Amino acid sequence: MQLKSIIESVKSAVLRPTGKQKEAYGRFLHTIAAAGFIGAATITFTETQVTLYAAARVASLAIWSVLLLIVGAVLSKGD
Repeated sequence: MQLKSIIESVKSAVLRPTGKQKEAYGRFLHTIAAAGFIGAATITFTETQVTLYAAARVASLAIWSVLLLIVGAVLSKGD
């Protein structure tokens, strides 16, 4: 494949995904959201001192996890 063909394929997959691609993207986002929740819980239970930095890390992981979960749910909804 030529580089131009690869770029067009990637562009098509991102801008006009098929139903199966949307489902795959949704599953991927759900996986990343779960990893974010696990990371937030890990930070919460392993930090020895409560600091503003640790709280910000937990909050940001939790917020991103919720957002990714919502977008993943929308993509996984189907046509």
